[in-house]
Amino acid sequence: MKQKKETRFELTTFIEKLEQAKHPYKSFQREIENNGCFKVKTETDTVKIYTPELAVILNSKELPTLNIDTQKETTVNGWEYLKTYIEAYKEGEQYFETEVKVSPNTIYGANAEQYVRDIHLNFFHVQHNGVDEGWGYVKKRYPTILTHKAVKEYGYYSGIVNKVEEQVKKYPRPFATFDKCEHNLPPQSIVKQKPEKETPKTFEELFYNTDLVTPCIDILKELDPPLIDTDCNYIGKLKGVFCVWIDEMQRQGIVKHYSDRKIF
Repeated sequence: MKQKKETRFELTTFIEKLEQAKHPYKSFQREIENNGCFKVKTETDTVKIYTPELAVILNSKELPTLNIDTQKETTVNGWEYLKTYIEAYKEGEQYFETEVKVSPNTIYGANAEQYVRDIHLNFFHVQHNGVDEGWGYVKKRYPTILTHKAVKEYGYYSGIVNKVEEQVKKYPRPFATFDKCEHNLPPQSIVKQKPEKETPKTFEELFYNTDLVTPCIDILKELDPPLIDTDCNYIGKLKGVFCVWIDEMQRQGIVKHYSDRKIF
């Protein structure tokens, strides 16, 4: 039986920076700045969320969105995605416990430096999901297209990040330089994103996922006042908004990064 396609919701109020001006966002932001995370507690579990945007998403009962399939504005209950996040978070923690965690003898033993180096690479550099570098990307990003699949990925890596930070806190001496990229690391050990050397021939080639081209362009049509009309002709007054639009998509890992603006 063919699996039903999951409905995708575009988080327009975040992309347009409207949500970030509201009290809930600022409250979550202060909590994360002061404590490094926002904790969600249920009867059986406690999980950490690392960005105020994701905290708002998962704690909102009526989150303004755009249904990408119908192109209609609607609201979704973020709490329905919280269960997905919690389950994936626990899976991430379990992965670390069974596949990564070692005994204190190893941490303080002859292979301690190599172990810390491996954790550093995985936390800051290795592309585990094909786009973002390191498990720690969940401390800087949030999904702009809301699906259970996207939330599951954030939950999974957040669970791993929590376990890494617990280990760093428990063993401060071996992990003293954990967050420093000053080691004499062999170049082949770091898996970096393939540099984009060739100028894209089409606008679509800027995107890692071409399914996001139309919803991202539609944002410019739905601004008040709109920047482009239904035929994608520019009708706005401030062309600098396009740079802000591109920068935000780069920050979210939606489009590729190039060193100049001439392709835009």
